[in-house]
Amino acid sequence: MSPQKTLFIVCFHPLVSRNILSAPFFELLKKNSGLKIVLIVHEKKKDFFDKNYGGGNVVVEGVKRNLNELDYLFKDLAAAAIRTRSRKLIRKMRLGHERWNAYKIFFWAPLIRPLIPKLFSLIVPRNRYAFLFEKYTPALLLTTDVFNPMDVILAHEAKHRGVKVLGMVRSWDNLTAKGGFRVVPDELIVNNEIIKQDAIKIHGVSDRVIKIVGIPHYDKYLDGSPLTREELYKRLGIGLDRKFIVYAPVGNRFFTRNTFDREMVLIIREMLPDGFHLIVRCPPGDPVDLEGVSKDPRIIIDQPGTRFSGSGERQMDTEMSPADDDWLVSVLYHSELLISGFTTLTVDAARFNKPVIVVGFDAKTPLPYRESVKRHLEFEHFQPILKSGGVRIAHSETELKNLFALYLRNPETDGEKRKAMVMKQAYKLDGKGSERLLECIVTALEINSNRSDV
Repeated sequence: MSPQKTLFIVCFHPLVSRNILSAPFFELLKKNSGLKIVLIVHEKKKDFFDKNYGGGNVVVEGVKRNLNELDYLFKDLAAAAIRTRSRKLIRKMRLGHERWNAYKIFFWAPLIRPLIPKLFSLIVPRNRYAFLFEKYTPALLLTTDVFNPMDVILAHEAKHRGVKVLGMVRSWDNLTAKGGFRVVPDELIVNNEIIKQDAIKIHGVSDRVIKIVGIPHYDKYLDGSPLTREELYKRLGIGLDRKFIVYAPVGNRFFTRNTFDREMVLIIREMLPDGFHLIVRCPPGDPVDLEGVSKDPRIIIDQPGTRFSGSGERQMDTEMSPADDDWLVSVLYHSELLISGFTTLTVDAARFNKPVIVVGFDAKTPLPYRESVKRHLEFEHFQPILKSGGVRIAHSETELKNLFALYLRNPETDGEKRKAMVMKQAYKLDGKGSERLLECIVTALEINSNRSDV
């Protein structure tokens, strides 16, 4: 009998729980009896991960974030090394976490971009998490977000110990907006061909080490809504004779003072036909100023996830449980349409062929271009969405009202374009994204799996 092998999975970004652990992938992975799975999480979240994902061959290790000045220095250096349109927008919008004026100080960074991982390997201290490697002797490390500082540090430790590293690009904007690699994984796992080409053209990653798996948590979308319409409406507290649309706010961190989302909710409220409710689906990681709007009986504020200490006025530390993800799927599935900012919910809703309107104007209060939602139209990761025709952009309140009326009259409008858009983002809609991700893991571990062909 082969000895048991240990897999480390780094789970520090709040969306990992939804994207990976709540997907069918994790249940398939746990079925490998010759495998011990260690989830490495923030110590304050250990109980959450134990409750939702622990047990059996899954162990949860809670650790402190042990980052130093060199970690942040290299993060700034790597951010300055990528000169994309998205990086330029982020700097002008004062988003992200670069200190000082890293872009100007490291003006020479693009010239040494390929050397940054080598410098990181030589200079940045190791052994901060040596106790984990010595306790478990892992055969493989899976970083679920290749740009997260904790994923980077653990991958750094693994590389020096001869442990193979698989790295996942967590989201569609990461390769154009997060900067360069500090640690290059042995294999890079991506959602689609668009992200693969970003890895090759922007970061110089060899196509031989890139694996496309699709979007694993979309696999369960094949089954439709986890909640029946009756179950969902009962929990929402609305009658079965009612309908609802969803608004996905932009969030406070994009504004000095967020008046935009409250104003958009009020604009949409005035557009609601009789018998309609508005569900305001807040982003899990961003607070949203919505003072007063919750008093309207037709407006339902949906604040998802479990919130942890460290949340503030501009960002929140939140985790999504499997039940939270089921709720989101059910809300989108039973909705009439989505109105949103620039969010992945545009693809999630289109997955169920729901019409999507993206807001491309600044509600009631004029905003400086640095904070204007109009600037979001320029981000590189959103260009395939715009070009697909699968969503419509409302450039004014009048356009929003016209599109709203159009889609309520004929929700099939743009349906084929939505399907094509989702296919490009999701790679395949065959329900086997989880199996393709599992294939990457078991191949790297050189173990057998009771999986179906992928």
